[in-house]
Amino acid sequence: MVAAEASGSLSEALGSGSDRVPEAGGAAGTVAVSIGASRSTFQALHVLRESNGTAVRVENEALLRSQRALAASEGILAELSSVAPFPAIAALRASGVIAENATVVALVTASGLKDLDRSGPDDPGFAPSEDDPDAILDAIDRDLAERRTAPPRILRP
Repeated sequence: MVAAEASGSLSEALGSGSDRVPEAGGAAGTVAVSIGASRSTFQALHVLRESNGTAVRVENEALLRSQRALAASEGILAELSSVAPFPAIAALRASGVIAENATVVALVTASGLKDLDRSGPDDPGFAPSEDDPDAILDAIDRDLAERRTAPPRILRP
């Protein structure tokens, strides 16, 4: 089991051997608000220890890149917190903890529509507005039409 975290509190607890999950200031300013607490839970620490797992701190830029990559390659606009496993997997592969040919499962659990204020589309001509839901639907339709003509791609971390 791997925990991708914004704060670093699980990493600190695992490193120190403590049963207390400390406050960690690393989450301040994170774009991943759903995992942005300054302290994780004892239950998460327990699961990591029982599974011989680890925790990996993920940075904002990696989250934004992962969200864009998943959207571009798979057509899935995931919440920034939901893409946190992807940079963690890449870091663990780079360090040899996860073998290059190993199969890894990452669950994407929430929509990125709630994150548009932190990670809106790169297209400066598209500014979603609560007053104009048709503009959002039109942009989605255009994007889907473009994707139907492109060959499928597999996301590689």
